[in-house]
Amino acid sequence: MAGSSETTLFTDQSTSVITLNVKPGHNLILDLTASCYNEALRPMIGCFHFSPLAQALTMEKSIPLIHLLKALSTTSYVPSNDAVNFEVDSQKIAITKAQFCRMLGIGGSEGLVDPDSISSVDLIHMFDQMGYNDDLTLLSKFKYCNLPPMWNDLFTFLCKRFSERVPSSDSASKLFTSIIYGLYHSINLDYICIIWAKHTQSNSSTTSNTKFSCAWFKSIIIKRSLVHYDVSFADDVVIAISILQTSTFMLYDPTKFSLIGSIPQVILAKVPQDNVIVNTYRKLPSSGPRLMTDEMRMKLEEANKLQKRAK
Repeated sequence: MAGSSETTLFTDQSTSVITLNVKPGHNLILDLTASCYNEALRPMIGCFHFSPLAQALTMEKSIPLIHLLKALSTTSYVPSNDAVNFEVDSQKIAITKAQFCRMLGIGGSEGLVDPDSISSVDLIHMFDQMGYNDDLTLLSKFKYCNLPPMWNDLFTFLCKRFSERVPSSDSASKLFTSIIYGLYHSINLDYICIIWAKHTQSNSSTTSNTKFSCAWFKSIIIKRSLVHYDVSFADDVVIAISILQTSTFMLYDPTKFSLIGSIPQVILAKVPQDNVIVNTYRKLPSSGPRLMTDEMRMKLEEANKLQKRAK
């Protein structure tokens, strides 16, 4: 089934649990145990524990199959009240963005940075500081394989959780790369706005009832409703979403990059001093920031002007 776009179910008859693989490599639960990863990636994974997305990355919800199928067949997004509607055990449920925000443990709405305020130039400059191994003047030309190992895997890491597809060497959407920008600069970004927008769009799709898209999103809201209405499912077959296999991460040759940007101090500052892995990283010589040449700055400014005219 590798490469298939269809939903795949793997059943373990001994435990009555079905592991749901929603398109290979998509919507996976992430393991933030740093020791499970290559040594080069451990400092970044250690920092993830203290990011505002830590709970959203690792949240795991198993769902009874009978209730999952019922919810999927009745799911819809209602723009008028910005809510996802579905049915569970004869109960009609409406989940709003504010409720979903609380489920993910992401902070309130005060002082949040609008993702739309982050320009393409801001994103390109960030990739340059990470050590992007090519001249990049248009975000549409971005290729994640041109990022050094640690930052390349940060990109892949987030894609495997939040994206409906795992990029090969293609470009990423501006909205998605804004998540990385928020984490890299440790700003109070409105992450829930991005996540909610991506997954409510899946419920507007004509295929949302035939393909289990945005699996982690739907599993969270369905399980929350089952608990709220005290629905019993002790004897039901249970669905579990796949966990990311850390062994699948591929490290690119670091010698091919003239700069491998260090983890910014604003990220490291959020990690306690007694964190051994991150504390060891703090003692290493920092690399960067890369100075932007006048030529590069002019190219970016021109590209930004063209994008504004196109809107």
